[in-house]
Order: sequence, then structure tokens, then C-alpha cells
Amino acid sequence: MATRKDKKKKRRSGKGGSGSGRLSGMRQGMKSFVGTGGSKKKQSTFSKILTYLLLAAAVGLLIYRFTR
Repeated sequence: MATRKDKKKKRRSGKGGSGSGRLSGMRQGMKSFVGTGGSKKKQSTFSKILTYLLLAAAVGLLIYRFTR
């Protein structure tokens, strides 16, 4: 008969644990990538300019493709 410690150990080591594992790590990575989680760092001026330039280029390309 298994003791209480053994049962807890089995439950924790199984897939779908609470907060640990590959899926949880991927979720946390996506949250920090999107900007809803993780540390709040101030965006540099160069980074802002680059973001807006890339956004403008993408919008310009879409407009060019749809007006042809």
C-alpha cells in the first residue's frame, strides 16, 4: 500500500501539473512577448522609431498591393 508521500509525489510528477512544465513556460514567454506579463521596461527611442518605420512599411506595402 502506498503511503501519503508517494501519492503526492506521483500527482506532482504527472503531466498537467500546476504551473510547471513546457506549456507553462511557453505561455509565460508569449505573455512577455505580447507585453501583458513580465517586467515593464521603458522602450528606447530607437526601438520606437524602428517599430513605427516597420509598421509604416507594412501599411505602405498593403496599400501598394491593393491599388495595383
